[in-house]
Amino acid sequence: MAIRKRHGREGLAYQVYWNNPYTGARESKTLHTLADARRFDSLIRHRLQHEVESFMPEQLVREGADRTVEDAIFLYLRDKSFPDKDAKKFLTSMRLPLIRCGHIRLCDFTTEKWNELEKVLLRTPKIRGEGLLSSAFVHGILTNLRTVLRWVHDRGMMESLPKMHVPHPNYRKTVPPSKEEGERLYAVAPPHLQRVIILGMLLGLRVGSSELLALTWENVDLERGIVRIDTSRKNPGSPWREVPIHSGLIEIFLDWRRADIEAGVQHLVTYNGKPVTSIKKSWARALKAAGITRRVRPYDLRHAFASQLIANGEDVGTVARLLGHSSPQMVYQHYQHISTAQKRNAVEGLSLPLHVPTPCAK
Repeated sequence: MAIRKRHGREGLAYQVYWNNPYTGARESKTLHTLADARRFDSLIRHRLQHEVESFMPEQLVREGADRTVEDAIFLYLRDKSFPDKDAKKFLTSMRLPLIRCGHIRLCDFTTEKWNELEKVLLRTPKIRGEGLLSSAFVHGILTNLRTVLRWVHDRGMMESLPKMHVPHPNYRKTVPPSKEEGERLYAVAPPHLQRVIILGMLLGLRVGSSELLALTWENVDLERGIVRIDTSRKNPGSPWREVPIHSGLIEIFLDWRRADIEAGVQHLVTYNGKPVTSIKKSWARALKAAGITRRVRPYDLRHAFASQLIANGEDVGTVARLLGHSSPQMVYQHYQHISTAQKRNAVEGLSLPLHVPTPCAK
């Protein structure tokens, strides 16, 4: 969004324009003074950040057989009442489907239309950077759209569902940080990032707003030595889980709590007295300072937690419960990164058949 000068019949005016987060359409308002335009611009920015639902169309024009894919997406959003952040994320994923097929009536949205959309998405260039949209990105878009179409079909707004193929995500695998890399990162990290490293690498919390950055002291029980984690957003069937705190970390947690009580903060990860919402910049600086040049993401701290447990011989079911997964299958797919040395030790433990000759002693 921005302000631009306009020359019209009544002289100079100022136009504030922005993109509606629900429709993607450009909207604008013209004001006669720059001061009024700046005030209105500030109001729109506030609404986009804190009141995104205020941009949702009050009434859908099309009804019955005339309802379109665009209508289905708006109805789904209205029914789910997502928090602002989740609504924005969902709408971002629906931007390309709205452009390509938002106008198509639900009764005309066939398997052929779906397949055509999939092909277009897989040939779409990235907005920033070289190359095409990744299969993982397209997978996310089509999964969300499939959810919407199933929702309207279940409510009788769509007579028949198309066959909706979704490409395999082919996520780019990253080897998690080793114990030595974790120690190097911890040594150069600022205090708030040190806490992230411990909570991610030694408790397996999801490194992001859903778990780690949302964690407050009311969910930490140091007498029992556990952290209670709200998992309702990721796994509605299991709204919370408890992860034990390693006994060697209790004193560190006690020091953190004393410091946070003195500072008057509730979240475990804060910076200048405020909850941290992103560690992107501090993470990049820590990687550089630690001399780690390969690709390592903050989320890989959680992968390191799972991989170390598996390498230590823990059963996959227990690892899955500690991570908050409803099925061990997720552990098999994403978290088993076993080092070459560990694999060699496993192979060396095999008993050789009797007919295999052993080297002669010299």
